[in-house]
Amino acid sequence: MAAEIITACLAAGAAVASAIWAARASTRATKISAAADLNAAKLEAAFNEERLRREFQLEYASERVAHKLLSDERWPLRTFDTLSRHLAGFEDDALRQLLVRAGAIKFDGADGYEYWGLFERNQERLGVRYVPGPAPANSYDEFIYEETACAGSILAGQD
Repeated sequence: MAAEIITACLAAGAAVASAIWAARASTRATKISAAADLNAAKLEAAFNEERLRREFQLEYASERVAHKLLSDERWPLRTFDTLSRHLAGFEDDALRQLLVRAGAIKFDGADGYEYWGLFERNQERLGVRYVPGPAPANSYDEFIYEETACAGSILAGQD
């Protein structure tokens, strides 16, 4: 009978030891899994941070270029076509949003064109329904206006 008690105690001790060992192994596996998840999360966060930084740099650089284009003393207003040629790679509405972030405001031209200029340079034009067009002579905008008008007349069969 004493042998049976000793055998039962040893079996119970072995079961307890086995349970403790399994719990420790499970805890280690959980810790390793948690560490792997943490590392994956850190890598993903670093990747997203780099992506956002690059997007912000592109957007900020584009706004800076748009502001410089609109700051040229020769042209207080630029046509949307000219701006879209210089700032290629943007959909029309995305470019309009970029121009607004750069400090520009939109004007409708009497010639049917869309003009943009910096707010601080065009405050006297606020409230004007249509700005006179085309752009000043000898400007790049004037060249584009003439080029577009010529192309339109050729396409319409008016040589």
